[in-house]
Amino acid sequence: MAGLKQVFSNSLAGHQGRKYATKDEWLTNGIPVDGINRNGNKLQFKQSRMKIVAYDKATNAIAVKVSGYTIWVDTAVARKA
Repeated sequence: MAGLKQVFSNSLAGHQGRKYATKDEWLTNGIPVDGINRNGNKLQFKQSRMKIVAYDKATNAIAVKVSGYTIWVDTAVARKA
């Protein structure tokens, strides 16, 4: 997303094994900076509740809206958040 400042969470995205995310991973899992707060060295979503807008059974991922953008999140990690 050109011009959109984002962060990427390897654990939330279910990103394993590689040091850097691919362009497609950034497009589907990049979190808009205006949707998060910094808490020390950790980041947290500004929203305390998010509506699940889609589910992908093959990857066990849910999609939530953050600052109007759809972000895909690994459900195993989301359950622990």
